[in-house]
This record gives sequence, structure tokens and C-alpha cells, in this order.
Amino acid sequence: MRRSAIVSIMLLVSIQRVFAQHDSESGDRLARRDITERQKSQINLLVKTKPATNAYIKIAAINVNGAVSPSATFGLNHNEDQHPWFGEATYKHLSGTPAHNNSVSGLGDYQLWTGSGNLSPLLQADASYSNRPGSNEASSVDVTGEISRGSLSLDAIAAYAWFRPKSGGALSDSQPGLSAFYSLSNTNLLAVDYTFNNRVDGEGSFDIGFRHKLPGGYAVDVVVFKHNDVRLRIRKNFAPFRSRSTQ
Repeated sequence: MRRSAIVSIMLLVSIQRVFAQHDSESGDRLARRDITERQKSQINLLVKTKPATNAYIKIAAINVNGAVSPSATFGLNHNEDQHPWFGEATYKHLSGTPAHNNSVSGLGDYQLWTGSGNLSPLLQADASYSNRPGSNEASSVDVTGEISRGSLSLDAIAAYAWFRPKSGGALSDSQPGLSAFYSLSNTNLLAVDYTFNNRVDGEGSFDIGFRHKLPGGYAVDVVVFKHNDVRLRIRKNFAPFRSRSTQ
């Protein structure tokens, strides 16, 4: 009986970890990339880009084991030469679970350094948090270094994550990863992510994403995860806020 109870707890925690990987809309790195490419190096330009802040929304749905879970995200994106940033909050309804099927999450990103040169290097930091009341909490921080050449961008990610189920012990571990983005055209972008094996996820993971930009500040993303989970996401960028000096 005791062995059965232990096995049941381990299975429950394992299932919670699998769901937690998708509780946050930041599960794929394509979700963190703005429709308009961020500034890489403007140091040599005589005219600097004027700082601008815009709101955006994302409507998404992910299919996990045949259950489709919808989500809605609201965010603010600030674009400037050296230190662009964004912040967003997401509500998600998880289908296919009998209880604890509401999840909220947040993500913040700040570009720490913008370099110059042929590789357009940059360094940015992210922090995320998700809470599925009655089930689990998860959070992570990471620093990402990126270099770009032509249509290709390569990222190296140093991350640390925490996972706290309501039943069972908390887990934490480093989550190093790699990402690549390739612009097929002005409107099409291909993304590939890989996260190395870690105690929080219980395995290594990967995803492949495709983005198609549409007129009017829209974009459609399709992301396929390990275990054949699929996420469809529509993003809308609104016009930048007008400052009082320009009104």
C-alpha cells in the first residue's frame, strides 16, 4: 500500500510538471520575439530611433494529448536603441483536467546590452512566473546572449527554474538551452528551441515554430513541441502610444 501511494504521488508530480511546461505562454522562445525585430545595433547611425511603447495582445490555443487549452495575453512592448523591454500577463484555461484548470502567468524581458559589429550581439534577461491555483507554481530567470548574421540569429540561454507542486517536494535546477531563428523572407520566420535535460522538466525538450506576418500588425505562429503538442497563436500589435510632446 505504501509503495502504491509513493508511485501515485510520483506520477501526479510528473503529470503536473508536464502540464506546467505549457502553463506559461513563454514556453516557446518564438512567443518572446516581437513582430517587429528589436534593435540590434544603432550606434553608427546618425539618427537614433525614437523610443516608442505599444500594447499587444495574443490569443492562443495549445493541443496537449487531444485537449485544447485556450489562453489570452496582454502586454506592453517598449522599443528603443539600447534597452528595449516588454512585459505581459496571460490567463489560460486548461482543458482535459478535472480540477485546478485555471492558470495565470507573467513574463518580463529587458535587453541589458546592445553591441555593435557584424554579429550584432545583444544580451537580455527574462523572468517568468506561473500559478495554477490548487496545483502548482513555477518560476524561472534566464540570461540570453544572441548573435546575428544575415537572416540567421543564434541564442545561448543560461536559465534557472523552480517548480513547486501543492503535493510533493519542490524542484529546482538549471535549464540551459539553445535557440535559432531564420528569416525565410520579410514575412516568414522559422524558430527552433532546445532545452537540455533538467530535474524541473524531467527531460530535455524541443520545439519548432513558424511565424507568418500579416498586414495591420498581425502575426500567426504555429509551434510543434516534443510529444506532438501543437500551439496556434495570433498576435496583434497596436500602434505606439503618442507622447504629449507629439500631440
